[in-house]
Amino acid sequence: MALTNRSPARTAAVVAMLCIAAAAAHGTAGGASEPSQCSIAAVAPATTDGRVALRNLNARIEGAERRCLSSDTYRTCALDLVEPLLLRGRIVGQIADYQHAFETAAALASRYPESARAHFLHAKALAALHHFDRALVALDRASSLGHSGAACDRVEQSIRLTQGMHAAKPQQPFEAFWHDAATSPFAVAEMAYEEGRFWMERGDPERARSCFAVAVARVPGFRKAAGHLAEMEAEVGNACAAVRRLEEIAATTDDPDYAAQLARIVPDCEDRAASDAQRWRGRAMTLYHERMNEHPEAFADHAAEFWLSVGNDPMRALQAARINHRVRDTARSRELLAAAMAAVGE
Repeated sequence: MALTNRSPARTAAVVAMLCIAAAAAHGTAGGASEPSQCSIAAVAPATTDGRVALRNLNARIEGAERRCLSSDTYRTCALDLVEPLLLRGRIVGQIADYQHAFETAAALASRYPESARAHFLHAKALAALHHFDRALVALDRASSLGHSGAACDRVEQSIRLTQGMHAAKPQQPFEAFWHDAATSPFAVAEMAYEEGRFWMERGDPERARSCFAVAVARVPGFRKAAGHLAEMEAEVGNACAAVRRLEEIAATTDDPDYAAQLARIVPDCEDRAASDAQRWRGRAMTLYHERMNEHPEAFADHAAEFWLSVGNDPMRALQAARINHRVRDTARSRELLAAAMAAVGE
């Protein structure tokens, strides 16, 4: 959940286009769909079953890993491994997948310094872990070696927008989405997730919940979407449903966000004891310590939120908020930094 290169500007543009498309599909005016409806549900095409797609993704990764055991096929299989690992990291929510992708891409760039694709994959893996400056350097190297300019532009635009900067060139997310969505349930699920985040941040939990539900229906193993679906369930007063959904995820993931959510939501569920909240708080603390030691740039924002709330450690929150603001100068990072500074009396 923490590892998302979300761009509010990009997401807003995509959601606006989805609303227009949904309105056209329903014959409505004004470019808006019904308030409780996720726009993408009205316009997304049928795709491969999400469970099948996830099994195929796992098999693709396992096959590449087996081939990588042979030095004769290492380069080819390693090049084929990085992007599936990053995709599974986004969907399944295992930080180990991001780490594996990062280590594989770094090794490729080191062993094959004249490979444009190796440097491009290294840039994507670095960006996924929010090492944005290093990612841009790797991207420049990939471009200088002849990697696709359009592909490099898309990654650079995503990085700069996530950092709170303006992209050098306009993006075309809607067209790219439809190209992928023609066959992939992952593309549809990720777009529904993006739309859900859009409505969540604009204070519409019902509409956000409908989008996260679409994402989970398309890909049942989509943990990030399931986590936010639980968050919206709690927001509308169904804390116990949220707790049950989150417990299934938090017990098996190395992402601390789910345990942190449980620590916050469990006290509102009459089916759980107060000790359960403390147990999840302890697990979140342990995981945030581990993740912040490994990749502070990627986890600083959510860690700061945790330490400011149920984590109850304003000084750690301030340290994390400062890292987060250094990585991305956005309205949200500035608000988080101000809240942490106020909590410690600065």
